[in-house]
Amino acid sequence: MSAQVLFNQFAYADRLKRGGFSDDQARASAEALGDALTETVATKSDLERTESALKADLERTESALKTDLERTESALKTDLERTRSAVKTDLERTESALKANLERTESAFKTDLERTESTIKTDLERTKSALKADIERVDAKIDVVRAELKTEIAATKNDLIRWILMLNIATAGLLFTAIKLFK
Repeated sequence: MSAQVLFNQFAYADRLKRGGFSDDQARASAEALGDALTETVATKSDLERTESALKADLERTESALKTDLERTESALKTDLERTRSAVKTDLERTESALKANLERTESAFKTDLERTESTIKTDLERTKSALKADIERVDAKIDVVRAELKTEIAATKNDLIRWILMLNIATAGLLFTAIKLFK
């Protein structure tokens, strides 16, 4: 920066001499202050140039940030779309796999159900046949027992008739004998 500050070194040195500084001290102090003011003080034009440079830097930074933001937004949209597509594909695959598993399970269940139904029918037929055979055996035994009972009843009936007949004959004989005895 080139400062154009107006500083009167001679007037400043005179003041210092009046305040008790020696001539050498006053001159050295005035020169030092003049050099310092010339090198470190910013002028209005220095500030305007700095402001203009800062504005340009800010505009470049803003433009770069905007470009980066647009690129980032575009990349995020692309990534989001890729992710959405991958998730959709995964969901479709999963749905397809679930449907296939469900169909296999349903088919296996039907097969097991048919097999179980067939086994139950076979068992029922066997049980029915066994019960029928048991009933026929019981019926046969009942018929045998009935025949035996009929035979026994007939034999008992015959024996009873014989006994009754014999008893009647004996009673008649006793009556006849008693009548003959008492007459």
